[in-house]
Amino acid sequence: MNKYYNFLILLVLIVALPVNNVKVYAINQGGNTIYTDFRNGQNDNTGNGTLGNPYNLLSTALQNANDGDIIVILNEAFLNDVNGSGGAPLIIDKDLTIKGEGSQRRKLQTRMGGIILGANFKLENIELQFDNKVRDHIFANGHELILDNVVVNSSSR
Repeated sequence: MNKYYNFLILLVLIVALPVNNVKVYAINQGGNTIYTDFRNGQNDNTGNGTLGNPYNLLSTALQNANDGDIIVILNEAFLNDVNGSGGAPLIIDKDLTIKGEGSQRRKLQTRMGGIILGANFKLENIELQFDNKVRDHIFANGHELILDNVVVNSSSR
Protein backbone atom coordinates (compact mmCIF):
# COMPACT_ATOMS: atom_id res chain seq x y z
CA MET A 1 0.00 0.00 0.00
CA ASN A 2 2.83 2.41 0.90
CA LYS A 3 4.59 1.83 -2.46
CA TYR A 4 1.31 2.46 -4.26
CA TYR A 5 0.77 5.69 -2.29
CA ASN A 6 4.33 6.92 -3.07
CA PHE A 7 3.84 6.12 -6.75
CA LEU A 8 0.60 8.10 -6.84
CA ILE A 9 2.26 11.12 -5.19
CA LEU A 10 5.12 11.00 -7.70
CA LEU A 11 2.67 10.70 -10.60
CA VAL A 12 0.66 13.69 -9.35
CA LEU A 13 3.85 15.77 -8.99
CA ILE A 14 4.98 14.93 -12.51
CA VAL A 15 1.60 15.75 -14.01
CA ALA A 16 1.15 18.90 -11.93
CA LEU A 17 4.48 20.45 -12.96
CA PRO A 18 3.88 23.54 -15.10
CA VAL A 19 4.82 23.68 -18.74
CA ASN A 20 7.06 26.75 -18.30
CA ASN A 21 10.01 24.80 -16.87
CA VAL A 22 13.37 26.53 -16.56
CA LYS A 23 15.80 24.91 -19.00
CA VAL A 24 19.56 25.26 -18.70
CA TYR A 25 21.58 25.50 -21.93
CA ALA A 26 25.37 25.34 -22.22
CA ILE A 27 27.32 28.05 -24.05
CA ASN A 28 30.92 27.86 -22.68
CA GLN A 29 33.86 25.45 -22.99
CA GLY A 30 33.65 22.29 -20.83
CA GLY A 31 35.73 21.49 -17.76
CA ASN A 32 35.78 25.04 -16.37
CA THR A 33 35.36 26.27 -12.83
CA ILE A 34 32.66 28.93 -12.60
CA TYR A 35 32.20 31.09 -9.50
CA THR A 36 29.01 32.59 -8.09
CA ASP A 37 28.24 34.67 -5.01
CA PHE A 38 24.78 36.13 -4.34
CA ARG A 39 25.50 39.62 -3.01
CA ASN A 40 23.43 42.14 -4.93
CA GLY A 41 19.83 40.91 -5.02
CA GLN A 42 17.97 38.79 -7.53
CA ASN A 43 17.71 41.50 -10.20
CA ASP A 44 21.48 42.02 -10.52
CA ASN A 45 22.85 39.94 -13.37
CA THR A 46 26.49 41.05 -13.03
CA GLY A 47 29.79 39.19 -12.95
CA ASN A 48 31.68 37.06 -15.44
CA GLY A 49 32.07 33.83 -13.44
CA THR A 50 35.71 34.30 -12.44
CA LEU A 51 36.96 34.16 -8.86
CA GLY A 52 37.62 37.92 -8.93
CA ASN A 53 34.24 38.76 -10.50
CA PRO A 54 31.79 35.92 -9.74
CA TYR A 55 28.29 35.77 -11.20
CA ASN A 56 25.80 37.30 -8.79
CA LEU A 57 23.12 34.82 -9.84
CA LEU A 58 23.47 31.06 -9.78
CA SER A 59 21.03 30.92 -12.71
CA THR A 60 23.58 32.82 -14.81
CA ALA A 61 26.31 30.36 -13.82
CA LEU A 62 24.02 27.45 -14.76
CA GLN A 63 23.23 28.99 -18.14
CA ASN A 64 26.94 29.43 -18.87
CA ALA A 65 28.02 25.95 -17.75
CA ASN A 66 28.84 22.94 -19.91
CA ASP A 67 29.07 19.22 -19.19
CA GLY A 68 31.88 18.61 -16.71
CA ASP A 69 31.98 22.15 -15.31
CA ILE A 70 32.15 22.89 -11.59
CA ILE A 71 30.17 25.79 -10.18
CA VAL A 72 31.64 27.07 -6.91
CA ILE A 73 29.44 28.99 -4.47
CA LEU A 74 31.71 31.42 -2.62
CA ASN A 75 29.28 32.39 0.18
CA GLU A 76 25.67 31.74 -0.80
CA ALA A 77 23.46 31.31 -3.85
CA PHE A 78 19.78 31.89 -4.56
CA LEU A 79 17.48 30.50 -7.26
CA ASN A 80 14.02 31.84 -8.02
CA ASP A 81 11.84 30.80 -10.94
CA VAL A 82 11.37 33.24 -13.81
CA ASN A 83 7.82 34.30 -13.00
CA GLY A 84 8.26 34.18 -9.22
CA SER A 85 5.43 31.69 -8.66
CA GLY A 86 7.69 28.95 -7.29
CA GLY A 87 5.95 26.41 -9.50
CA ALA A 88 8.57 25.81 -12.17
CA PRO A 89 11.25 23.23 -11.34
CA LEU A 90 14.94 23.68 -12.00
CA ILE A 91 15.99 21.26 -14.73
CA ILE A 92 19.67 20.28 -14.73
CA ASP A 93 20.31 18.80 -18.18
CA LYS A 94 24.10 18.58 -18.19
CA ASP A 95 26.69 16.81 -16.01
CA LEU A 96 27.58 19.38 -13.35
CA THR A 97 28.98 19.76 -9.89
CA ILE A 98 27.83 22.58 -7.63
CA LYS A 99 29.98 22.90 -4.56
CA GLY A 100 30.62 25.27 -1.72
CA GLU A 101 34.03 26.88 -1.54
CA GLY A 102 36.31 25.17 0.97
CA SER A 103 35.15 22.49 3.39
CA GLN A 104 32.34 24.51 5.02
CA ARG A 105 28.82 24.14 3.67
CA ARG A 106 27.62 27.11 1.62
CA LYS A 107 23.94 27.97 1.43
CA LEU A 108 21.99 27.29 -1.76
CA GLN A 109 18.47 28.66 -1.30
CA THR A 110 15.80 27.92 -3.91
CA ARG A 111 12.16 28.81 -4.43
CA MET A 112 12.03 26.63 -7.55
CA GLY A 113 9.49 23.82 -7.71
CA GLY A 114 12.07 21.13 -6.96
CA ILE A 115 15.04 19.97 -9.03
CA ILE A 116 14.71 17.53 -11.93
CA LEU A 117 17.82 15.85 -13.33
CA GLY A 118 18.34 15.27 -17.03
CA ALA A 119 22.01 14.40 -16.46
CA ASN A 120 24.36 13.31 -13.67
CA PHE A 121 24.64 15.88 -10.88
CA LYS A 122 26.75 16.36 -7.78
CA LEU A 123 26.25 18.69 -4.82
CA GLU A 124 29.20 19.09 -2.45
CA ASN A 125 29.58 21.14 0.76
CA ILE A 126 26.08 22.61 0.39
CA GLU A 127 23.25 23.55 2.73
CA LEU A 128 20.30 23.16 0.35
CA GLN A 129 17.33 25.24 1.51
CA PHE A 130 14.04 24.54 -0.31
CA ASP A 131 11.63 27.44 0.23
CA ASN A 132 8.88 25.68 -1.70
CA LYS A 133 7.14 23.31 0.71
CA VAL A 134 4.99 21.77 -2.02
CA ARG A 135 7.84 20.72 -4.31
CA ASP A 136 10.94 20.33 -2.20
CA HIS A 137 12.54 17.29 -3.80
CA ILE A 138 15.29 16.30 -6.20
CA PHE A 139 14.11 13.87 -8.88
CA ALA A 140 17.08 11.88 -10.22
CA ASN A 141 15.15 10.32 -13.16
CA GLY A 142 17.65 7.48 -13.47
CA HIS A 143 20.68 9.76 -13.43
CA GLU A 144 23.48 9.65 -10.87
CA LEU A 145 22.92 12.04 -7.96
CA ILE A 146 25.82 12.49 -5.53
CA LEU A 147 25.31 14.41 -2.29
CA ASP A 148 28.64 14.94 -0.52
CA ASN A 149 28.50 16.86 2.79
CA VAL A 150 24.99 18.15 1.99
CA VAL A 151 22.24 19.11 4.41
CA VAL A 152 18.73 19.57 3.02
CA ASN A 153 16.19 21.81 4.74
CA SER A 154 12.65 22.65 3.73
CA SER A 155 10.56 25.61 4.79
CA SER A 156 7.78 27.77 3.44
CA ARG A 157 7.87 31.44 2.61
